[in-house]
Amino acid sequence: SYRSTVSSRDGKRIFAVGVEPRGELVHYDASSKQFLPLLPGILAFDSSWSADGKWVVYNTYPDHALWRSSSDGTAALQLVAGQANTPSVSPDDKQVAYTDSAGAVCVIAMDGGSPPAIVDKDGVAPHWSPDGSRLLFRDHESNSHIHILDLRGGAKSEVPGPAGLSGAQWLGSDRLAAGTSDHTKLIVFDVKAQQWSELVSFTAPGYLVDWAPAADYQSVVYTIGGPNPTIFRVHLADRKIETIGSMKGLRRAYISRMNVAPDGSAVFTRDLGAQEIYALTVKWP
Repeated sequence: SYRSTVSSRDGKRIFAVGVEPRGELVHYDASSKQFLPLLPGILAFDSSWSADGKWVVYNTYPDHALWRSSSDGTAALQLVAGQANTPSVSPDDKQVAYTDSAGAVCVIAMDGGSPPAIVDKDGVAPHWSPDGSRLLFRDHESNSHIHILDLRGGAKSEVPGPAGLSGAQWLGSDRLAAGTSDHTKLIVFDVKAQQWSELVSFTAPGYLVDWAPAADYQSVVYTIGGPNPTIFRVHLADRKIETIGSMKGLRRAYISRMNVAPDGSAVFTRDLGAQEIYALTVKWP
């Protein structure tokens, strides 16, 4: 694709930046302190894993189609041909929730088959509760109001709280977390008590970029941007914060979000794309 076009002074050529987007899933290996590839040879981003770690669902890069494969990239199967963003595998490994191109929350079987079911026509970034009975997602229009959809009866409720929250995900059966609009705090909502509390906070020049719960919901992995981009883990039992590693060597794809693999490692999309300047000769009629 081309962007940033400008004509030459004599009007005979157009200069443009040609972009070829490419990306691969990588995870941070704490022992080697390196970002190592996942699914070699597959251009992908935004992964979600089965509970047993045998299967992974992902978007292909850059067309956003939804695929499922084994954790080593074999047995690949396309689930959705069109855009299917922010996939989330159900706890029983039988279904995948995602957002379609129209901004609706859909659910499709893990092995494909029948057409996807639209469970809510106005939601983005769905995330399954640990028991698989509820979906958490943001409002498609405002992109900040958080909703909980009970799949057993279809009831939907809005989570009260401050405006502009982002990245809402479950932390357990009765807790969820989200980032504040100023990127200075990660806060937790107790569903039963209907109260928010602070999990971690950040001071300038650092700021919250993204986060995701570990598979066992015992900790949260999050990243901080700024002069020293870093991966951290906060343990929920005692709120102890652990430094995982630096992100300075990682060139992230701008559309991607962080995920956590079944082994607890942080997963990102490394940008392998190219940007070059082209001179296009124009033959006017």
